[in-house]
Amino acid sequence: MNAASNARSYDIPYKLILVFLLLAFGIGLAGYVYYTHQKTTIIAEKQNELSAIADLKIAQIKYWREEQIKDAQMFSENFLIAELVRQLAENPEARSLQDEVFSIVQSMKKRYDYANIIVLDAKGKLLLSTDKEKRQIAADTFTAAMQAVSANKALLSDLHRDGEIVKPHMEIYVPITGQKDGRPYGILVMLIDPYQFLYPLIQNWPTPSPSAETLIVRREGDDVLFLNELRHKKDTALSLRLPLTQEQLPSAMAALGKEGIFEGLDYRKVPVVAAAKKIPGSPWFLVSKIDEEEIHAVSRKRTTLISLIVIVLILASGSSVGLLWWQQRVRYYRKQLDAEVQFSEELQKTSLERERLLLELQEALANVKTLSEMLPICSYCKKVRDDKGYWDQVDSYISKHTDTVFSHSICPECAEKALKEIEEYKKKSR
Repeated sequence: MNAASNARSYDIPYKLILVFLLLAFGIGLAGYVYYTHQKTTIIAEKQNELSAIADLKIAQIKYWREEQIKDAQMFSENFLIAELVRQLAENPEARSLQDEVFSIVQSMKKRYDYANIIVLDAKGKLLLSTDKEKRQIAADTFTAAMQAVSANKALLSDLHRDGEIVKPHMEIYVPITGQKDGRPYGILVMLIDPYQFLYPLIQNWPTPSPSAETLIVRREGDDVLFLNELRHKKDTALSLRLPLTQEQLPSAMAALGKEGIFEGLDYRKVPVVAAAKKIPGSPWFLVSKIDEEEIHAVSRKRTTLISLIVIVLILASGSSVGLLWWQQRVRYYRKQLDAEVQFSEELQKTSLERERLLLELQEALANVKTLSEMLPICSYCKKVRDDKGYWDQVDSYISKHTDTVFSHSICPECAEKALKEIEEYKKKSR
């Protein structure tokens, strides 16, 4: 029995091992499904974030452009400015008029953060400039000014460079008209420095990110031209050109009129996820992008956390299964101990019973020995004498020295003899 019990105590708990393996597989599968879901969710969140940021930037740029036009239109309808420009156009050499107009446009420049303001007459001749070093205007400026006069409304130029101004800039052409006849008396050309507001607006990213950026581009022939300074490459505004044939370039896709979310390689040949959209009312396209590595970094962080949780859960399940196995072992050994104790008690009882039987047997043997010795017996009355010298009946002696109990009866011979005596006694009595 002990050998069989010991053999069973060392049996491998296959059922518990199977339960643990099923739990570990289930936890691992759940972790993988959750990781896949989280990865998809992170990518979707980043794509939605890119799209939302692109929409926000487009709304801000659109509002900024509209505000520039509104401010310029306000100057166009200012009677005081119109009258002074008219007088200056008629007397360009009048020093007092030059000082008065210069004071007004200088205050406008400071208030609205213009890089420079030029005053032209209705024919495009330079009257004065807040930049006193400027003596003439570029051909492109003259052409655009005449277009504003012809249209009789404020026009906003595109980002460009000209011969005198190397830095990228924009210009607003504002025809100054009299309130009576609406005839232009002159033109205000207000130069906008994009580094003051536009470029910071484009480059600013609303959330912390080591790689994300927004850029604006436009198509020029078979190339895509980058209009602003880039985050990862310096001196790129109006200088960096890439061919539209680069199909994986999000900026090229945008310049070709494609809108939406793209995966591709940016100007650094780095894999990115980008959102491309057109800016209404302009020839510009906006691209918001982020490196795929940054997205994967977020995914890896969550993967590490999920892996730790899965490992902890597997260890916890293993500990639970081990604890269950240990409790089973404890119950098993407790039963074994109880069985051993019971067996020991039964063995002790058996030993005591055996000892009692041995004592009884020894006593019986002693009695038998006593009875087997020679006993003095009376020849006449059949009494026997004990060790102490007393005479006693045979049956009484045997009863005292053994467990024998006598039941009195009469043998046939004695019965016959007794009947004869009774008959003789009856005869004598008659």
